Amino acid sequence: MVLVTNQLRLAARTIAAIYKERWQIELFFKALKQSLKVKTFVGTSENAATQIWTARSPCCW
Repeated sequence: MVLVTNQLRLAARTIAAIYKERWQIELFFKALKQSLKVKTFVGTSENAATQIWTARSPCCW
């Protein structure tokens, strides 16, 4: 696997570790979207958790 980065101050192992952690986050969101049947996440902040709570709610407002 080849990773391309502009972070030249970081060691290759550090870049690999960051990528590995990022991938785990992506897998978490994939599982969350599949289990809650959410196609996309609208928010980009902590407040976007409201969307997740709404998606899991069995009833509508």
